Amino acid sequence: MGEWIDISQPLNEKVVVWPGDTVFSYKVKWRKAESGSVNVGKITMSVHTGTHIDAPFHFDDAGKRVKDFDLDVFIGQARVIRIPNKSVIGIKELSSFDLDGETRLLIRTDAWPDRTVFPVSIPYMDLQTIGYLSDKGIRLIGFDLPSVDPIESKTLLVHHQLSHADISILEGLVLDHIDAGDYEFIALPLSLSEADASPTRAVLKKLPKVKKGEQTKMTATNNTIEKLDETHLTNQPAEMRHSMTYGDYLYLDRLLSSQHQLSGHHDEMLFIIIHQASELWMKLMLHEINAVISYIQSNHLQKAFKILTRVSKIQEQLIQSWNVLVTLTPAEYMEFRNQLGQSSGFQSYQYRLIEFALGIKNTQKLAIFEHQSELYQQLAKAAHAPSLYDAAIQALAVAGLSIDSDMLDRDFSKKFQPNASVEQAWLTVYKQTEQYWELYELAEKLMDIASQHQFWQAKHMGTVERIIGSKVGTGGTSGVSYLKKVLEQNLFPELWNLRTKM
Repeated sequence: MGEWIDISQPLNEKVVVWPGDTVFSYKVKWRKAESGSVNVGKITMSVHTGTHIDAPFHFDDAGKRVKDFDLDVFIGQARVIRIPNKSVIGIKELSSFDLDGETRLLIRTDAWPDRTVFPVSIPYMDLQTIGYLSDKGIRLIGFDLPSVDPIESKTLLVHHQLSHADISILEGLVLDHIDAGDYEFIALPLSLSEADASPTRAVLKKLPKVKKGEQTKMTATNNTIEKLDETHLTNQPAEMRHSMTYGDYLYLDRLLSSQHQLSGHHDEMLFIIIHQASELWMKLMLHEINAVISYIQSNHLQKAFKILTRVSKIQEQLIQSWNVLVTLTPAEYMEFRNQLGQSSGFQSYQYRLIEFALGIKNTQKLAIFEHQSELYQQLAKAAHAPSLYDAAIQALAVAGLSIDSDMLDRDFSKKFQPNASVEQAWLTVYKQTEQYWELYELAEKLMDIASQHQFWQAKHMGTVERIIGSKVGTGGTSGVSYLKKVLEQNLFPELWNLRTKM
């Protein structure tokens, strides 16, 4: 099968560090002649020295640290591709490779030939590639460069968006001697619990080439590579029992065994499935909104429009779910309501993530997740990130429309306050649609989402009132009274206000 190949930088006095960072040094602190038995060395270094893995805490105070890494990401099959002589790596460059089903992607750029000198400039990732890679299933990306962002970047937008897409970052690889292809890969971080990064010794072992007429697939049950001859699949149906099935792909055994009734009452199944299905739709909605934000931030508005339409359709599905739940009568609900304890839709962390992504920020709502550290960190990160509307306001500024600077560089975790410059900019867009057609289309797509959000909230309130009246909610909220207050919140307020002034 071949030998393991080291693709990490040697750690010695010659290793280059980021300008201003801690220089690597190793010294024998205690010699055998002194101790009588051993030599003991001392290392001084930055956690970003040489080949290393960045933790989100490196660029986000609320981000995950090294201790929070999923170690599975750093062990398994990896694809090495070569993209030389490019200043920016975008979808055009990546689309020439078959990356479907890949989890780990290592990119050889050959743009840092002399590693004894820190580079002045390097190729970097176009923001639009992040959604593309996420859709392909990529969970780790590695480069033979000191950063995935431009050297001069202070905002580190690529780092932030990769983290948002849950894609781990491996920097400083040595791939000069590595051919493109598939490899067995190991690059485990050190157990540096609170650190913002970790050095790693990354290694590869070449995987055997698959013969023509065969395809390599990952089995859904044991994550080992199984070769399936396509001819056998066509001509010998009995072989199909060894391949991935519809149920395997969708994990139906897990999905359909996740409805656990506590009361035994017939209608509890309806209640469970409606809420589980809604959570799945919300997961997809988050996936799409995050992609839209990336597209808008990288000024690819046309790509954002299609996905925004999809988000509106997902909202329609969520609204329709209330029409099914409302068939549950008060008498039927009371048969199992007490079994719910203190659980409540108010505790849906995905709904909070959607609120944050749409621009409804209230960090006080994080308190109920404090005992769930991973969820709390995820929500805190989302609360501090630019929302869909923040990205749209940035697009107004990019188009040359005058936006107050404190709107572009504000604390995104704070509640959004309507702003006169933003309203005037949108008003200009609506009055000069030919000049600002893309922004006009963006505004109307946002209004579609805002309207659907209103409909969802109204339907939620009406359904709750029909089933429990004015009772206090299971989570301790004031029930319908609370939902009526929520209904007063309008997304994207300037887009509503300008209609009066047209």
